[in-house]
Amino acid sequence: MTPLFAIAYRSTAARELEAADIDRLLHDARSFNAKYDVTGVLLQHGSRFFQYLEGDSTGVRAAYLRIEASSMHTNIVKLVESPIADREIAAWHMGFCEAPA
Repeated sequence: MTPLFAIAYRSTAARELEAADIDRLLHDARSFNAKYDVTGVLLQHGSRFFQYLEGDSTGVRAAYLRIEASSMHTNIVKLVESPIADREIAAWHMGFCEAPA
């Protein structure tokens, strides 16, 4: 079994995002993550984001490289990058929650 790995980061939207932008982002992320068996969750509060990704290190790092290259957000700050014992969010290729105002 391949060791599991996790990355968590926070960022700020580069511009005001509409619901359709978020829908496209989630669709794209879920497709990519399913292909590479990456699971995780994206939390949004206004223009701020927090995301947690987990899976094998190759898939998680590939997902994070896509995130760093995205023009949808700026000020990306990696908070966690480490091996993990077990998945915390095994059921979601990309869960999403928008925090209430």
